[in-house]
Amino acid sequence: MPPRTILYTGKGGVGKTSVAAATARRCAEQGLRTVVMSTDPAHSLSDSLGHDLGSEPSEITPMLWGQEVLAAAEMRRNWDQVSTWLTGLLLNQGVDRIRAEELTVPPGMDELFSLLQIKRHWDEDVFDVVIVDCAPSGETLRLLGFPEVAEWWVKKAFPWNRSLLGAAAPLARALDMPLPDPEMMEEVDRLIRNLVEMDVILRDHDHCSIRLVMNPDRMVINEARRTFTYLCLYGYQTDAVVVNRIFPDEVDGTYFSGWKDHQGRATPGRDRGLRPGPDPQGKVFRRRSDRAGDARPAE
Repeated sequence: MPPRTILYTGKGGVGKTSVAAATARRCAEQGLRTVVMSTDPAHSLSDSLGHDLGSEPSEITPMLWGQEVLAAAEMRRNWDQVSTWLTGLLLNQGVDRIRAEELTVPPGMDELFSLLQIKRHWDEDVFDVVIVDCAPSGETLRLLGFPEVAEWWVKKAFPWNRSLLGAAAPLARALDMPLPDPEMMEEVDRLIRNLVEMDVILRDHDHCSIRLVMNPDRMVINEARRTFTYLCLYGYQTDAVVVNRIFPDEVDGTYFSGWKDHQGRATPGRDRGLRPGPDPQGKVFRRRSDRAGDARPAE
């Protein structure tokens, strides 16, 4: 059975990482083998969990693992042979090495390879739950749509099959043009398959969903509403909106009462365009573990 997969995103600074870490801890406490991974280039998951993390899952508690995906390492693992061949091809055409190396990596490809770690966990079937701490909402929207775009790009850039390569070999030798070797073509084929399967995973509404994290602030609410709309248009399931850092009634009459009133004025805007749906809330001045269960995965 595929693992329950939850991707957390939202405007920068709203507490995505804290909510993702709290969700992962809650799942682990319920006896579910859980991995929480960060695909945000500016990782802070280690700080949130209080545990040094690397590019491979490392055990934090008996049922909880953490991982901070290194985009550069994933790109070398998935794109090294292709990049080497493309660089040689461009050098053969007179492009200098620095420009050639930059041109061999399409924009966003390094981040896409970070997302492929989700497919890896699905294939290995080690964990019951996969929690993903994504980059801020704008980058996440671009990244979620990238598997389909990258699949198109790779097919256009590498349209050959083995029979066509054999037929083109004499002409390539005459023009002193390097042709891709079979190992590189296998890597391209594998990448295309992974991109197709990754897109299927993200649109699997039975096992995968996205959760928006927001604060009760007008600017944050407006961005969350736009993100929610885009996710719906792209066919991704959003099963919850987590409202974080709400000032509780206990702050009335203190310095923070003004902030509480400001949040109250922004709340009606939160409800427009984001309901119906679960609305977990995390309040300031309460222990995070008290609220961790609010973001538990759906059964």
